[in-house]
Amino acid sequence: VYWDLIRSKKHLQGGFIWDWVDQGLIARDDQGREFWAYGGDFGEAVHDGTWLINGLLWPDRKFHPAAYQVKKTQQPVHVTITWPGPAKTLNGSGSRVQFNAAVTIRNRFGFRSLEGMGWRWKAEVDGKLVRDSGKDAMPVKLPPGKELCSGVEFDLAGGDLAGGKEAILTIQVVLIKSEPWAAVGHEVAWEQSAVPIAHDAVPAAPPPTDNCREMRVDVSDKEVVVTSGDVRATWCTERGGLATLSVGGKQLVGGSAEDVLRHNFWRAQTCNDNGGSDTLTRYGATEQHYPPECGFPTAHPRSAALIRYVVKWLHFWSDISYGGMWEKAGLDQLYPTQVDVKVLRRGVTDCGTEQWSAGPGVSVGLVKVETSYMLRSKGTSTRIPCRTVYQISPTGEIVLDNECYYTPALPPPARIGLELAVPGALQRLCWFGRGPHESYPDRLGVAVGQYEERVDDTFVKYIVPQENGNKCETRWAALVGDDGCGLMVSAGAPGETFNVSAHRFKAMDLHKARHCKEVMQRHDVTVTIDHRHTATGGNTSWTRAQMPQFLIPKGTYSYSIRLSPIMSTAAIARPEPLAPPLAARASEFKPPGVLCGLWHRMLWDASLAIGHSPILLVETILEVTSSSVTVPVVWAVVSVGAVFALRT
Repeated sequence: VYWDLIRSKKHLQGGFIWDWVDQGLIARDDQGREFWAYGGDFGEAVHDGTWLINGLLWPDRKFHPAAYQVKKTQQPVHVTITWPGPAKTLNGSGSRVQFNAAVTIRNRFGFRSLEGMGWRWKAEVDGKLVRDSGKDAMPVKLPPGKELCSGVEFDLAGGDLAGGKEAILTIQVVLIKSEPWAAVGHEVAWEQSAVPIAHDAVPAAPPPTDNCREMRVDVSDKEVVVTSGDVRATWCTERGGLATLSVGGKQLVGGSAEDVLRHNFWRAQTCNDNGGSDTLTRYGATEQHYPPECGFPTAHPRSAALIRYVVKWLHFWSDISYGGMWEKAGLDQLYPTQVDVKVLRRGVTDCGTEQWSAGPGVSVGLVKVETSYMLRSKGTSTRIPCRTVYQISPTGEIVLDNECYYTPALPPPARIGLELAVPGALQRLCWFGRGPHESYPDRLGVAVGQYEERVDDTFVKYIVPQENGNKCETRWAALVGDDGCGLMVSAGAPGETFNVSAHRFKAMDLHKARHCKEVMQRHDVTVTIDHRHTATGGNTSWTRAQMPQFLIPKGTYSYSIRLSPIMSTAAIARPEPLAPPLAARASEFKPPGVLCGLWHRMLWDASLAIGHSPILLVETILEVTSSSVTVPVVWAVVSVGAVFALRT
């Protein structure tokens, strides 16, 4: 956002990196394990905790994922791709329809040409290469500030475009001569654009031959069990979620007894989520005292009265930290209440019409399990109603229609999504979306493609354990074992995407740990599937770090997710369209009522204004005077005002 502004205004400059590298030191614990240490790890009385662990590189100069966003945002060569004319109609493979893309390459350097650089292109269908410009890049010798207009012409013959598959054109600018800072082939800049294909209306998949297979439904006080041949699925009636799914004797969903599929609104807080004053409070900076050996006659408080009261003021109003707001609302301690589980069995009459019956018994071709509950948190007034309708077929495929109402009384959520556990043997994560590095809504500087990673390697080991490893704009993701068997996750409605991550720990395991060596590694894999995920932020580290346009709005969310068993490596691809009687609805968002939304917006703005008042008062007065005599007076006045306000 800031770079868009800077580039649109000639008189603006900025975008400076602060800090470049995490300022941590290698240390060893009692077991001899090495870790990156920061403030407080050396027994010092006064420290800033994690304040200087805010770089783009680890202390050993390895890149954080955010460094790739900086590389993309600040790339010195600007590439644009446009498509003259309307979208072209295709269906299936073997088409010889020609596509023409207009490519503009602009040299953003102020003083050097692009001599020694070249550009190349490639066209992919669902991440698989179909056409490219060849091995050698085409030289581009552009003077500073100049641009080159060219074109790319290609067809997609041989690319399988059936089932709504996507074609993407990628332009890369690379070094064709080595530089002191990089070798030949180094990517300097890149851009992607979807090929404008107007698919013929995708016909509904024909009903599978087993859509009339009988399915058995059994109901007890603790669980609902659905079986059909070698398919078995269970739902926990106490917690209101899918507990297990197994196909052919292989368990594909399920972990420990308490692990059921559930709605999820919280994440392990990032350093930006925690904000400045909140970070200082968490690590005890406001309560620290200088020891006598520092030159004071007695232990001297580090924070003078003003700082102490201002921090308490900000913390009271939850102004600085979204993380603090989430904790006060209890989003990290939600549990289900008022759990209700209903089962509907499908029957087909002689005329071919459907009839639905409740309770246990035999179903034909489909079973619906409807779960609903109210998420609450002890000691708070938080209430989040959630509902999921599961449609399970005889093959074990499950479509989840989810709905939740996130009330305006709550702070902006970290995510709107689901969490489930899968067996630890499903240790390969394959996905089609942004990668290979993590991505977030405000950090999309990685390319769309097909990627694979071991689950253990998805853990981005930030010095302070926090949310990590998210994959944005995911079309499908598969968690499989070495034998190729596993679980495919995809959006229920065509053309929609989601966020996904997979780790051997839960969010609370991250949140409780101060160092990566303390993060509990579980045998099962925790998978998060998010319809929406909030930004990482980072404009500052001492106030609300996320920009308003990246916050998740409050209201009612409806979205569908599809879980498909896969029994071989060959099935790791975009799943076929849903076949009747399975069906999924498109995602939908309904804002709260006007009066309700307006009232809570007023409360939100009032909290923000009151919380900011000490800082705004200081800033305003210091702008009109810089007198060395006036400044202490101003601080004294604000300190007295803060004390009075807090006591009042």
